[in-house]
Amino acid sequence: SRVRITRSTALNVALATLSVPELRKIEGSATVAGCEALSDFAPTLLKTVVGDLIVSGVGALEALSFVKLASVGGDLRVTDSAGLLSLAFGRLVTIGGELALEKNAALVTISFEDLTTIAGDLSLAYNTSLTSFEADELTDIQGTLFRVSNNPVFPQCAVQGLYDQLTEF
Repeated sequence: SRVRITRSTALNVALATLSVPELRKIEGSATVAGCEALSDFAPTLLKTVVGDLIVSGVGALEALSFVKLASVGGDLRVTDSAGLLSLAFGRLVTIGGELALEKNAALVTISFEDLTTIAGDLSLAYNTSLTSFEADELTDIQGTLFRVSNNPVFPQCAVQGLYDQLTEF
């Protein structure tokens, strides 16, 4: 199964609100991409994504919060979202693939309160306003790439601190 909301459908370019109040589980992958006018997307009850979760090119969205999401079975990617200021994953414990947070020019804060394991690579790059990446429980990255680069205002000591807390890499 796959949920896809992309700009390939003319309506989605102007989509301002994506309401999924009862969505709890996605049996496959989900992509929200190219919805430049999207300013309201709050999957508040979503707990599980069996496949990939991709959010890309949602320029008007300022905050993205997955308060109940506990697991993503595949990759988690948030990219090319120029207006995104904050990204929060309150209960996410595991990512079954890679974590890629890239090219989000306005992104200032990223928070993973419960994340312990990334089964793939970590790429945190080209987020030119990033000052905070909170993932205090993260101890295990199973991929071969630990890339934190081209985030000009992100403190180097935070990069070293993140690397040092890993027990498995």
